[in-house]
Amino acid sequence: MLPVEMPPRLRTLVERALAAQAESPTPPLPDPEPAPGETREAWEGRVARARAQHDALALEIAARYGFLGDGDDPVGSITYADIPVEDGTIAARVYQPPDPQDRPPAIVVLHGGGWWMGGGAQGYRLGDGTCRMLCHGLGAVVLNVDYRLAPEFRFPVQLHDARDVVAWLRRGDGPRVDPDRIAVAGTSSGGHVAAALTLLLRDEGEPQLALQILVAPAVDLSEDPAGLEDPHALRGIETLRRYYAGDAPNRAIPYLSPLRAPDLRGLPPAVVVTGDFDPLTAPALDYVARLREAGVHVDHIPVPVTHTIGAEEDWRAAEDRILACCRDLL
Repeated sequence: MLPVEMPPRLRTLVERALAAQAESPTPPLPDPEPAPGETREAWEGRVARARAQHDALALEIAARYGFLGDGDDPVGSITYADIPVEDGTIAARVYQPPDPQDRPPAIVVLHGGGWWMGGGAQGYRLGDGTCRMLCHGLGAVVLNVDYRLAPEFRFPVQLHDARDVVAWLRRGDGPRVDPDRIAVAGTSSGGHVAAALTLLLRDEGEPQLALQILVAPAVDLSEDPAGLEDPHALRGIETLRRYYAGDAPNRAIPYLSPLRAPDLRGLPPAVVVTGDFDPLTAPALDYVARLREAGVHVDHIPVPVTHTIGAEEDWRAAEDRILACCRDLL
């Protein structure tokens, strides 16, 4: 049952999405680990096939609701970079602003997708509109990072990948940017990794980022989303948490649940975007309150959307507000 107070234009979109899902159900999630007697190679093949199906469905949904936005915000150039990380190399799609400064700010973008999907070509495509918006609107070099994915790679791999991208930029090994004006942006699970990254940099004594942009972030892996009662949805969310955290005995540790960190002092200014009808919003609002209590500047932008669905005019208005807040901080 949909919330009574949901705006008519959003209700229409959600009803259409539910109808489409009934016609073409979401493919099942793969097992978090190999089945008894199954080789890791065979299991990874199953995961890859399921990921491709889910990524394709995400692209179809994005195209249906006009979220791809190719070409809406012109940029100077788009290239690709290989970035060394622990035990390997990852890639990023690099957006240069149309009117580059000598040492522009940089934004490390961490895509969403439940820690397990949204990478590779699909991630570049799904994140293109956001990256162009940030690049064009802020004159920033933007990196859409293709970090390693769960369940093949589990916590803290994704967190360390993000840390290593920041270190790579600060060393000057990548595009020329201002090392004192590096920001991180993340959506959903990417917002979770972004928030944890600021805690990790602080705890390791590294220079802090200039800004964190968290869109519908998952900030608490220790509890089920508030108000979500559908058993199927809850099982799916628990599977995603197992993909990322495995069987971690304590999901309340700060790098898995930033909301549970005992001390949030010393973190960078934040722009936090929440959906009015998103089950992840309640803990995100608690995180906003705790950041402010710790003396961290926070701009909170509520948007009349669910976790993934919203009217185009509402997304556009949110983007304008995001850019306005970021210009004051970056």
